[in-house]
Amino acid sequence: MAVTSKVYDRIWLTDYFHDFPHINFNFKKVNSTFDPENREYQESLAVLVLFPVCICLVLWLIYLIYFIARCCQRPSLHRHKNRGSCCFTGFVILLVLLADCLIGWGFFQNERADGGVDGVQLAVTNINTTIAVAQTDLTNLATIADKISGPLAQTLEAAAGDIPDPSFRKRIVDMIEQMRQQAVTAKRDVEVVDKLSSCQDYLTDAHDSVQEFEYYRWIGTICVFVLYAAVFVCVLVGLVKHWKRLLAITAAFGVLLAAVFWTLVGAYLSLSVGLGDFCVDPTKFFVRELTDSVSAGKLLVYMQCTDTSQPYQEVIVEAQNTLTQATNTLDAIAQYTRPYQLPGFEETVKLVEANILQAQGNLSGILTNVGTCTLLHNYYISGVNSACHKTLESGALLLVVSGLLALISAAMVFFVSCLWRTYDKKCTTQYINADDTDPFLPRPPPYEPDYGSIARASPAAWSDRGALRAQHPSVNEEQVMFLRHQPPPMREDSPPPAYHSGQFSSQYIEGALSSTYGHPRNQ
Repeated sequence: MAVTSKVYDRIWLTDYFHDFPHINFNFKKVNSTFDPENREYQESLAVLVLFPVCICLVLWLIYLIYFIARCCQRPSLHRHKNRGSCCFTGFVILLVLLADCLIGWGFFQNERADGGVDGVQLAVTNINTTIAVAQTDLTNLATIADKISGPLAQTLEAAAGDIPDPSFRKRIVDMIEQMRQQAVTAKRDVEVVDKLSSCQDYLTDAHDSVQEFEYYRWIGTICVFVLYAAVFVCVLVGLVKHWKRLLAITAAFGVLLAAVFWTLVGAYLSLSVGLGDFCVDPTKFFVRELTDSVSAGKLLVYMQCTDTSQPYQEVIVEAQNTLTQATNTLDAIAQYTRPYQLPGFEETVKLVEANILQAQGNLSGILTNVGTCTLLHNYYISGVNSACHKTLESGALLLVVSGLLALISAAMVFFVSCLWRTYDKKCTTQYINADDTDPFLPRPPPYEPDYGSIARASPAAWSDRGALRAQHPSVNEEQVMFLRHQPPPMREDSPPPAYHSGQFSSQYIEGALSSTYGHPRNQ
C-alpha cells in the first residue's frame, strides 16, 4: 500500500504573531522573515523581550512614588481603625484563588509545550533512525555484491572448469561473469544513496540544540511559577490570619520579583513571535539554510517532496532489475550445468541465490526508507506540526497566563498595602499604680484597712464598723454601697476638678432610696 504524503497547514496564531511589528534598536522596522542569524532580526526579538521589562521599570517607579506617599501620610488621630471591608478582603482572596488557578493552567501548558518539542525531537530521531537503517542496508548490499562478484563467482568458475565441452564451458563462464557485472552494477547504482550519511550530523546538531533550549525553557518556567505560587500562598495566609508582617514582607518580595515576572512575559512574547515567523513557511527557512550545504543539501528533497519518486527511486529500481537479471542468469547456469553433476556447483548456486534474495530485500528497504521522499517527508511534517501547532498554541497560552499573573501580582502589592494598615496591633494590658492622692481619679467606696485580707474571709458588718458609722450616722447597712468617698480638702494652688464634686451622687442616692429594693429594712 502506497504511503500518502502529509501536508502542513498553518494555524491562525502563525499569522497573528507574524504580523507583530519587528523593530530594531534604532526603532526602524525590519523584515519579519525568520532569520535567526541576521543581526537586525535578533534585535527585533530582543526589543520584544525588553518591552515588558520597561513596563516593570515604570511599575517600580509607581511603587516608589506610592510608598513614599504612604510613608509621608500623617495618620489621623481621630480615625478609628477597623479590620477593613469584608467585601474588599473577599475580592482580594478571590483574586488570589484565580491566580492559583492560572498557575495550575500554566503548569499544564508548560508540559504541553514540552510535549510539542518532544514531537520535534521524535521526528528528528525518526529521520536519523531511518537514514541509519538505510545505511545499514547499503552496507549489507555492498557486502553481498562483493561476495557474489568475488569468492562465489570464482567458486562457480572453478566448478565450471570440469565441464568437458569447451564451448559450453566458455558460455557458462561468460554467464557467471555477466552475473558478476550485474552485482557490481547494482552496488554502483545505490552508492549515491550513501550521501545521506552526511545529513545525520546536521540533524543531530539540530536535535541537541532544540533539546538544550527546551530544557532551560521548561525548568525556567517551572521556577517562575513556583515563585508565583509562593507569593500568592503567603498573601492568602496573611489575609486569613491577619498577619501584617507577612503581608508586608510578601509585598516587598512581590516588588522585587516583578523583574522576573515581566521578563518571563517578554521571553514568551519573543518566543511566540519568532515561532510564528518560522511557521509561516518552515520549508523556506530550510531551503535558505541548506541550499549551499554540501553535507545536508539532500534533505531539501525530502522536505519539499514535490515528486514522490525522488530522489533515488529510479536508481534503486534499476538496481533491483539488475539483481533480477542476475537471478535469471544464475537460474540458466544451474539449468545448463545440472546434467553434468558438477561437484559443489549446486550448493554454490543455492548460496548465490540466497545472497541475491537478501540483496533484493535490502534494496526494498532502501526504496521504502529513502528511495522515495514520502516517509522522511511525513516525519518532517510531523515535527513541523508539533512545533507550529502544539508548541505555538501552548506558548501563546503561556504568554497570556504569564501576563495575567504579572498584572495580578502588580495589583496585589497595592491591595495588600491597603489591607495591612487596617490590622491593629494586639493591645497588651499594662497595669500602673494609681495615685490615691490624685483628686481627679474616681474613688472607691469606703472600706476598712483589713478588707479582703487573709485574716478576714468576709467584710465586717456595718454595725461593726465604728469609725465609718461615726462619719455617716444617717446611713444604714443597705445604703453602704451608695456612699461616695469624700476626697481630702483641696489646696488653694491645685487645679480645678474635672467635674462638680456633688453632681451625680445625690441623684444616685435618691434613686436608690426611692427604689423598692433600696428601702431600708425595719430593724
